Amino acid sequence: IHMDVRDTATEDPLDPMPYFKKYIKDDVAPEIRSIALYPVAGEGEVEGKPTAAIHLPASFNQPFTAWGKVIAGIKAYDKMTGTTNIYGVKYLSLNIDGKEVYFHHESGQYTCRLCRSCQQRLVDHVDLRTGVDTARLYG
Repeated sequence: IHMDVRDTATEDPLDPMPYFKKYIKDDVAPEIRSIALYPVAGEGEVEGKPTAAIHLPASFNQPFTAWGKVIAGIKAYDKMTGTTNIYGVKYLSLNIDGKEVYFHHESGQYTCRLCRSCQQRLVDHVDLRTGVDTARLYG
């Protein structure tokens, strides 16, 4: 059985954890799979090269060397007790020399029209002549 928790006014999917937290055990921490620095073309380098440098968990304690403009990237998943599913990470921050330079908090509300996994199903239900949804989308 599959169940979605949705906002009744917009039908956007919601994070079910705030509603079912007392019934769901979640004591598994998020897992970082890789971190990377990507140099901006012509404006930066990482490890002396104009290409990305990616660190896997075994090398997380090794510092990156970079100059110029670079973009940080992370591949991370959250998991939950009793399941092999993977979920998005709710909180993410980036600190440089002890100073927080980026913070992200996932609100728990998702606009389904922007979800890549939903786009194909939405296209199937849109009348291409009028642009009007012809059916309701349920995950």
